[in-house]
Amino acid sequence: MDWLENDVLLGLAAGQAYSNDVPFKLAHLPKYSDGIVHPAKVYFRGPLVVFLGPHGGSHLDPFASIVADNELGYIIGMPAGGYSNTWEWEETLLLPLTGKPGKPLVSYMWSIGHTIRPNGQVLEGNPAEVDEYVPVTRNNLYTYYDELLSRACRHLGLE
Repeated sequence: MDWLENDVLLGLAAGQAYSNDVPFKLAHLPKYSDGIVHPAKVYFRGPLVVFLGPHGGSHLDPFASIVADNELGYIIGMPAGGYSNTWEWEETLLLPLTGKPGKPLVSYMWSIGHTIRPNGQVLEGNPAEVDEYVPVTRNNLYTYYDELLSRACRHLGLE
């Protein structure tokens, strides 16, 4: 709401055709920054294994793309959802003249904006690929996470 009530409305009042680029989900950067997170002086240097699945999105997809595009770790599982929409708005259309006020015809969600991966590509519809594809199947449904953990331990040389 802060973006809508400040950036967008102030831009409209100033006659802008579009709102300014505003980093979203980068809560620790100033609002006026370019959205680029520069490497920290001290950071994790150990081996990293990431488990992904298709129900991920939002914050998980940018994280997965950071790991994949910068070759920071090994990714096991299934690609995440491939999205990180920056603004969502839900709306319900009502059918007029039905004699039933408030009866919904259809509900839908607007999704506006996109996220740029570290490799310069748009994230939406373009999730980070996994290094080791392990799908959920009817045969491993109940042992899936144990299987991912076993594969991670094997990759890290812990087995």
